[in-house]
Amino acid sequence: MTQSSDERVGRFRQGRLVNGRPEALHTWRMTTDSVEVASRVTSLLGSQPQPDGVSGEQEHDILTERDSVRVILDGPDAVVTRMILRGHKGLIHECNGSEFLSPEKEKGQPCGCPPRLEDQKAAARTGRGPTPSIDITFRIAADSTLGEFQFLTGSWQMAAQVTDLT
Repeated sequence: MTQSSDERVGRFRQGRLVNGRPEALHTWRMTTDSVEVASRVTSLLGSQPQPDGVSGEQEHDILTERDSVRVILDGPDAVVTRMILRGHKGLIHECNGSEFLSPEKEKGQPCGCPPRLEDQKAAARTGRGPTPSIDITFRIAADSTLGEFQFLTGSWQMAAQVTDLT
């Protein structure tokens, strides 16, 4: 069973901000509030923990030496995929690609999104359609007792492959 984001011990990331600009990374970056988690991840994946001076989100920011990390997913519920469209007043559209997930009164009803991913992407590009929001909860295979980590992505490539993952 997956834990809430408050109970996750850290978050894996694909990039960082440098001078206010996004930068894609070739190795995994992990952030955590825990000194113990930072130390254990450093010994498992290489690098040195450093205070997070970029985002201010969490205390420890580790740029690992690994471009891949073996993980354990605890069943299909470890991967949550949604399609989201936000406006200046908040959430406009939340679905799974075919049915609404919210609001409660519309939950389960057809959302009107195109069935093909290419068409969904085209609608999102124009600002009229939702984009992927994929939340993956996992454990590091090399030390599964360390706790659960989170990886969030809005990648269309991941959206195309997520059914294979689940």
